[in-house]
This record gives sequence, structure tokens and C-alpha cells, in this order.
Amino acid sequence: MLGAFYDYLLDIESDSDELVFILQVSCKDLEDFSQQLLQALNQEIELWNTSSRPKEFEPYHVDWGINPQYKDETNPASLAVGNLSSFAQDILKDVPEGKCNFVIVLQGTVNEKILVKWLEFALTLPWSERMTFTIADELGEQKLKSIVKRFPDTVIDYEPPIDLDSAMEKVAQQALQESEAEDSSEDEFRLALVQLVNSVKQRDADATQRLAKQCLDIALRKIEKEPAWMGQFVSIYALLMNDQLGYQQTDEALYFADKAIESAHLSIGAIEDSQAYRLLGNTLLSKASILVGLQQWRPARELYLQGSGAYAYCKDYFMQMDALRMCGLCSEKISEDKEAAEHYVQGFLLNQWLSSEVIKNSTFPFIAVALEHNKYREKFISDKAFTETLEALYGEDWSIELYRFKKLVEQQPPQSPQVDGEDYSAD
Repeated sequence: MLGAFYDYLLDIESDSDELVFILQVSCKDLEDFSQQLLQALNQEIELWNTSSRPKEFEPYHVDWGINPQYKDETNPASLAVGNLSSFAQDILKDVPEGKCNFVIVLQGTVNEKILVKWLEFALTLPWSERMTFTIADELGEQKLKSIVKRFPDTVIDYEPPIDLDSAMEKVAQQALQESEAEDSSEDEFRLALVQLVNSVKQRDADATQRLAKQCLDIALRKIEKEPAWMGQFVSIYALLMNDQLGYQQTDEALYFADKAIESAHLSIGAIEDSQAYRLLGNTLLSKASILVGLQQWRPARELYLQGSGAYAYCKDYFMQMDALRMCGLCSEKISEDKEAAEHYVQGFLLNQWLSSEVIKNSTFPFIAVALEHNKYREKFISDKAFTETLEALYGEDWSIELYRFKKLVEQQPPQSPQVDGEDYSAD
């Protein structure tokens, strides 16, 4: 969605006097961030100067280079802010109403603390009134919220009023209207499925029942000639399961969870194996999460174990690790600590298939914390191997990192789905 928005900003057919520069950078340290911003701008300018343009465009060469005189040793943001402000003033000298907008797209390594610190330095400097500096922040994350509070007169926190649900439905409607296919059932199904998703979100029970029937009818007709449509049954039943959970109808939710699992099994051989087994793993974990909410630990563990096998088959080691973590958790809940250690170690050893960045943002730390104090750990992994793995990921102070993580989890424990109006912690 952001990519589409950037494309809109860069539309060459726009009559706007606004200039937009998309600067793609990482953020590792204070000095480097300023350099990256200016190098990214320099690359955009070189691209403009060397690119071929339509004949109706007047030839225009941008003559610009990074000016080191703006650097202030006491402020690491000074080099970037000074150069960007100077560039904006210069390029808009003949456009009295224009603005120069720098849109920062963060990619690669991003140190949030460094980014916030850099912005704090930058906002103490004078900025050209003819420029804006925009950074996308994810709704719900709001990493830059502290900056907005500290500089309310300078920083604007803007949330675009985008109704994605309605937009998706309109796109599906347009595709159906413009379809020239002899059989428009795929477009009909796509529209009905989008409407079904929206009806579940809106708690419109009548519409959900009607649209689910419509989707199932289309899928039943299509599957006679195209077995790959079996995967669509999984999607429909998963939606109906979540719908019933929303009404706290646990038995009905479990019924649809079983239907989704049954459909996922039938999809094996009908669709690509990696997709089929991933669907199977997802459906098994969905039902298991309901049982966790009901504190039915043993049957939940069995489903998580089956799910880990499905993920192993399609080499989805990220999800396999999480399934094994939940096997360990369920074992702990029924005081089977040795079995818990075995499942945790199986998940722990999957780190070799994942990058360090992925591991740090996965449920791996939960496993490491659980194993650290499990008395049966050394029956399945040596203390040396356990320690060396954590040192490779977190450094010599790995125990401190795990302690911080444990404290964070204690403050915000992971939650299982709501069942019968109550939250059952799965920490």
C-alpha cells in the first residue's frame, strides 16, 4: 500500500508544484544516517540527470553536490539537514509556491533508538520552510510517538483515512465488471470472499451465512474440474472458525476448525506440496490455539506436534519452531518437564536454518528462556552447545539479553484466543 502511495506521489502527469524524493536508507548509527540520506539524494539526482525523458520535457540538469560546510561536530544531523534545506531552497528558486518533500523509506538494518536520537538532534536545527521530511510508521507500532510528543509544533502525526476493506471490495467488483472471460466464476468467488471477510469483521451474521454459502457453492462447482480449488475450502472454513470465535461459540468454532483441517488434508496432491502442507500446519495450529484457550493442554500439544511435522515437510522452519515452542509450553502446563525440554530443544536447534535477524524477531527467545532453567535440558543438548549458540546470536552477555526478554514477557505475556469471554495466558 505504501509502495502504491509513493508511485502516486511520483506521478509525472501530476500538475502539482510539489517535488518528491524517495530516499531508501538503513539506520545503523548517527553519523552514517546523515551520510546515507545525502548519498540517496545524490543517486536520485544522478538518475534524473542521466535518464531519457519525453520530448515535451524541457532539458533540466540539476547541479548539486554534498556541501561539507554544514557539518557541526556537536550535532550529527547537521550535515543532512543543512544540505537538504539548501537543496530545497535552490531547486525551488523559480517555483514560488512549491515544496520539496523527502520521503524516507527505511530498509535493511534499522536501529529505532538511533533513529529517534537522530531526529531529536535534527529537530533542534533550523529547517527550510520549503521542505518536508516524512518517515512512514506502522499503525500500532508508532515507534516515533515520543518525537511527536516532544515537538508538537514541528512534527505532525498523520494517519491517512484509508478504508482498505471497502477499497478491496471495490477492486473485486471492478474486476468482475470488466471480466471478459467465458467463465466469470473466479471473479465472482473473489468478490464473494472479500465480502465474506468484511461481513465477519462487521459481525453481520446473516451476510456471513449467505456469502459463505455462495463461496462454497462456487468452489464445489470449480473443484470438479480443478482440484486445486480444495485450498479455497480451507480459507472459507478458517474464516467461519474465526467468525464463531468472535461470538464466543467454541463448539461451532471447533467444528469449522475440523472442516478446515479435513480440507487441508484433501488438498495434498491437489495443490503444490509446499502450499498444501503449510495450509495443513496453519489449520492444525488454529485448532490447537482454541484448545489452549480451553486449557486442554494434552490434545493441544498433539495438534502442535502434528503441525510441526507439516511445517517440517514444507521447510517452513520459522513456523515449525513456534509449533515446537507450543509443544513445550503445553507439556509444562501438565508438569511433563522432560517432554517440554525435548520439544524446546527440537525448536532451539532449528536456529541453524534461520538468519540471526529472523531468529531475534521470532519466538526463539521464548524457547531459550524456557530451556535456561529446565533441569532436563542437558539430556537433549549439551550445556556447551546451548551456550555457544546463544553467544553467537546475542554475544557474551546473552544471559542479560534473555533476562531483559523475560521481564518484557512478564509485563506483556502472549495471549491465547478469547474463549467464553476470558483471556487465558499462554506464557
